[in-house]
Amino acid sequence: RDRLLDRRRGHDALGQLEMGADVLLRFPDLCAVGYVDSPEVRYDFERHGGEEHLFVHTPVGSLHGIGVRTETSPWIPFPTRHPVQTLADLEVLLWIEEHKVWAPHVDFAAFNALVKEVGDDGFVTAPTTCSPFHYLLESAMGVSTFYELLLTHTAEVEQWMNLRHERTK
Repeated sequence: RDRLLDRRRGHDALGQLEMGADVLLRFPDLCAVGYVDSPEVRYDFERHGGEEHLFVHTPVGSLHGIGVRTETSPWIPFPTRHPVQTLADLEVLLWIEEHKVWAPHVDFAAFNALVKEVGDDGFVTAPTTCSPFHYLLESAMGVSTFYELLLTHTAEVEQWMNLRHERTK
């Protein structure tokens, strides 16, 4: 066990496993199953004061999200502005989804070796994406924008959700 922890030192999940705070070793970088963004999608990050700005640029438009790190969330920025605010933003998100490229990376031998190393001290899980509904609510739109667009542009929201669902099942 110490050999495993030494080899993966700095990996937060391993620290939690070591402390007994969490029995799951989530998302080892041995498996990345799914789609990746088209090379035509570019991400830029900027910091302004305490804000972290995410810009997503595509041939059909750009998205802009803002997050802040807080004492209760020092590792993951808390969203203060979700990237999708309007129907035009949703159309950019749809373009991104339509142009994703299938690029699985699975090293089953290494994953199984990690499972064996962790042994009875915990569980190793393979990564997956969240559901389309969860992604829109939490990451892309936030609750109020999601429901506003769902009510006013139902077909477009469902089109994105159905495409994402087909690609992630």
